[in-house]
Amino acid sequence: MFDSSHGSFPWLARIGYLSTVSPSSAVPSIKAFREGLAQLGYLDGQNIAVEYRYAEGKLGFSEAG
Repeated sequence: MFDSSHGSFPWLARIGYLSTVSPSSAVPSIKAFREGLAQLGYLDGQNIAVEYRYAEGKLGFSEAG
């Protein structure tokens, strides 16, 4: 049985971070996101895995007119 008191997990929960902007434009938001996760005890690569994807303004749909 797994004992979570050791602070490590046998698997990493995977989180998807989706952004409509470019990676460079998303830096402040990503920093805040990571800091918020860290405050809750979640660290990328240690007990979670975060995958980042960027649309860079290409949303693939048009607004209804």
